[in-house]
Amino acid sequence: MKFKFTTSVVVSVLAMMAAFIMINTKSYSQSQGALSPVWVLNHNNLYCNNCPGAKWNTLQNIEVNDDAYSTSTLLANGTCSNFNCFYSQSLTPTDYGFSIPQNASITGIVVQIYKQASAANSIADSVIQLLSNNYPVGSNLSLSGTWSAADDVYTYGSSTDLWGTTWTPTSINDINFGVLFIAKNISASQQTASIDWIGITVYYSTATGIGTVSSSTNNA
Repeated sequence: MKFKFTTSVVVSVLAMMAAFIMINTKSYSQSQGALSPVWVLNHNNLYCNNCPGAKWNTLQNIEVNDDAYSTSTLLANGTCSNFNCFYSQSLTPTDYGFSIPQNASITGIVVQIYKQASAANSIADSVIQLLSNNYPVGSNLSLSGTWSAADDVYTYGSSTDLWGTTWTPTSINDINFGVLFIAKNISASQQTASIDWIGITVYYSTATGIGTVSSSTNNA
């Protein structure tokens, strides 16, 4: 028995093939995080011409969101001498343990910081940038205004914000990917900046429909 191909049959087959191709070329949005750092260091503040900045203490406390803080004692605004300064040193948490697939396109990065000031209207962001291979890159997304005197979470970036630069899965998965953060005292008296935790979430898309990838965290 012979099957006769009519124009309508051919058109229907082509339409089905086109729909199949469109479905299988869809981009799927996914994410990993928020993840916690494994390694946290102090670095000299390159933005202060007079000194390295005030050091952060008990750096390991930043690795877990548990109300245990790393602190930096900041002198009154405009005061700077040796390691005593109204600016903090550069706080650099890295080694977040990402495993973004190599076929992914990075679409956005979010940093969350749990922090507080010793008094209201005293501590502010100076610099927050992302680190690529241990070097600060892209935009400074520091927030305007001052920190709360109570522990609160502050969010930087978004699921569509690349922080003014481009990213590959390799650069995100590298142990030297992380955050550079500097605080400053804008008040006329000595204050303490406290940070509990710095987490990162990375958003990306792939051509495979495997759903959202969620990674466990060290958060309490």
